[in-house]
Amino acid sequence: MSSGKVGRAVPENELRSLLKGLPAVDALLSREEIRSLEDEFGRELLLAELRGFLTHLRKEAIAGLLSRAEIECRSRDAAVEVRSRLERRTAFSLQRVINATGVIVHTNLGRAPLSPDTARRVAELSSVYSNLDQLAWMRYLTLWPKIGDKTASKINLFLLNKSMTSPV
Repeated sequence: MSSGKVGRAVPENELRSLLKGLPAVDALLSREEIRSLEDEFGRELLLAELRGFLTHLRKEAIAGLLSRAEIECRSRDAAVEVRSRLERRTAFSLQRVINATGVIVHTNLGRAPLSPDTARRVAELSSVYSNLDQLAWMRYLTLWPKIGDKTASKINLFLLNKSMTSPV
């Protein structure tokens, strides 16, 4: 939701009108600046982020956080917001970190071939300490039933803190 803004109760007829003002996915896809994102990120990912963008606008409208003018402005500038969402979603999350634990853990990257970009990135990060263990634990924990991202993050933080305070 929008930060710093307090919602208001929206009368049902006004809410219906606001929600009707949201563009359809097809309408957004017909815009040249949105279509160009398909070439860069692929149709499936673009559609997912367009739907996410519209869901976010819908939730803000229902919460009374957006006026008609704000919906029109955000819809008009959808390409910028959707590009930002796509870039965040496709950005590499593996990054350099300092391993002060003195422990090296095998994480098994898997057997699937890596894309050239990923292979270059892995080669770059494999010569330094990184947050790979943290990412592997997050991926593993979220596979368990009823453990979402929030709980997995808490468990991961606990494990990380425990490994940093345990004697080697």
